[in-house]
Amino acid sequence: MKKFNKITIIGTGLIGGSLGLVIKRKRLAKEVFGIAKHQKTIEEAIKLGAIDKGSLKLRDVRESELIIVCTPVGEIVHTVQKIIPFLSQGCLITDVGSAKKRITQEIEKILPRGIHFVGGHPLAGSEKRGIESARIELFANSVTFLIKSKGTDITALKKIEQLWEETGSRIKIISAAMHDKIVAEISHLPHIAAVGLVNSASNRYLKYAAKGWKDLTRIALSDVLLRKDICLDNKEEIGRALGGFIEHLIIMRDLIQKGNSQGITKEFKKARQKKLKQERIIIAIDGPAGAGKSVVSQKLAAKLGFGYLDTGAMYRAITLKAIKQKIDLTNEARLIKMSQQTEIDFVFKKEKGAVLLLDGKDVHRELRKEEITNKVFYLAKLPKIRKRMVSLQRKIGEGRDIVAEGRDMGSVVFPQAKKFYLDASIKERAKRRYKQLLTQPLGLRGEKPSSKKIEQDIKIRDKKDSERKVAPLKRVKDAVYIDTTEMSIKQVVKRILDNL
Repeated sequence: MKKFNKITIIGTGLIGGSLGLVIKRKRLAKEVFGIAKHQKTIEEAIKLGAIDKGSLKLRDVRESELIIVCTPVGEIVHTVQKIIPFLSQGCLITDVGSAKKRITQEIEKILPRGIHFVGGHPLAGSEKRGIESARIELFANSVTFLIKSKGTDITALKKIEQLWEETGSRIKIISAAMHDKIVAEISHLPHIAAVGLVNSASNRYLKYAAKGWKDLTRIALSDVLLRKDICLDNKEEIGRALGGFIEHLIIMRDLIQKGNSQGITKEFKKARQKKLKQERIIIAIDGPAGAGKSVVSQKLAAKLGFGYLDTGAMYRAITLKAIKQKIDLTNEARLIKMSQQTEIDFVFKKEKGAVLLLDGKDVHRELRKEEITNKVFYLAKLPKIRKRMVSLQRKIGEGRDIVAEGRDMGSVVFPQAKKFYLDASIKERAKRRYKQLLTQPLGLRGEKPSSKKIEQDIKIRDKKDSERKVAPLKRVKDAVYIDTTEMSIKQVVKRILDNL
């Protein structure tokens, strides 16, 4: 996007400071100027690298090509009103307020000709506040609403859209009225519900509150004045959302009081299915060879209707490609170049299950050859190849619900994933591998399998996997551990579903 000469951020707190960090890092402006109420905030913002210079005076917005108003909702219109005498022709103004209808209408009424306003609202933030909480990745993979009204200048809208795209945010352009309806239900109501949960809890029992209660009520720590302004600014839509919420609470109260087991179960199931259906979910499954990762992951993906990502198969695929191209597996430069020119994806076919496509070609029947098993480590150990694989894995998972099976799915590729670690005894894992080899055609199987040799191979592989420098096998702290030794595939899938 075209660089601005001067961008001014009014309100260098969590949101404003995080925006400043992105703008500075990506060099979207020659100068990033900050305006705050306290000199200490300006000094901290400069020290953090969120702004170049700062001031306590609104008149210092002079010569700004873009002004981003990051004040509380109740101050946005008043702030814009005060800076109008100091604005240059062609100046763009945007904001980050979480209520839009009143703000958009009032600002559009007072702005002089040649100065344009585009309302914005990033769905990102924290119960924390202040410049000290600002971080450059705050908006990554979030949604930012931009408001289009009858008075919106399309060129201005496009420029603001490009700015937010630079933050890593996904843009949704909607009307101010629709925005206020949406956020009343997904943002404002949860804050009010959190306040209700905290205020209704007995002080005597709060000392026993565990993680679940704390997670639900975390947002009750949000800025009091900010939330008060939002409630007043969006009172009609919040009132509507609250009405629906109260109706559902009454339904649950009545079902519980009547001891209606079937009705209670139905309500919980309905909520669970709705959340699973509407929310993008990534399930990461890891564990040693033979623990059942592949078959469980595929069954789980099929049951949920999710995409499937087998990272082990991806490394096997590029190993297969290297072998076919007769690349010397000790020639790291050639292997890395080959990986950069490789495309991998997965499709689900009823008769075959999840099928890997290597450069668009189905190669799933070739991936389990012993030659590939013995040579895949040459590629898997190279950091630049793993970096390419991570890029492909994120591309496969983009915009999809997926079950991702592999070594660093939960720790590196998708840290936000629901994580599971499958394990089993070495004897059981060797037994499973033996059965798997017997089902393969002789051409893929190699020499006749031996139970003792397979068990020895698994021990050696476990040691290598746990000691490797790049992405070693280890159970991440927040992964649910499942010992599959005495469990059927169906039982493992059910255990995972119960823990989502």
